[in-house]
Amino acid sequence: MYSSIYKYLVFSSLTLEIALTQRPQCTQEYGVTSFPDEQYCDKYHLCVNGTYSYETCANGLVYDKNGNIFKHCNYNWAIDCKNLIYDETPISSPGCLYQYGIYPVGLGCQTTFFKVHIFLKTKLF
Repeated sequence: MYSSIYKYLVFSSLTLEIALTQRPQCTQEYGVTSFPDEQYCDKYHLCVNGTYSYETCANGLVYDKNGNIFKHCNYNWAIDCKNLIYDETPISSPGCLYQYGIYPVGLGCQTTFFKVHIFLKTKLF
């Protein structure tokens, strides 16, 4: 029993060590820098004022270092993810397939609207 627990602990510590060494180092004391994930198209590494975080794009968006529309992400149809994995599962509402996107108004495509899912934060003083 102790042998299997020991093996599990050694494996877990090696896995954590590998994960920590693969993560980007946030060397800038001030500023914002983002890095693509090596496996997932809708996830990215973010450094803000020297603090690291691992982020996921909102529904319908994928990571885009250059032409982003919301939090370092762009429309999934605008980016070629090549062989990277991303979650294409729609979270839909009436008339909208994803939480973020460009959708037609009426029967034709002459008028469109942008759908943006907004989270409001309030501060109490």
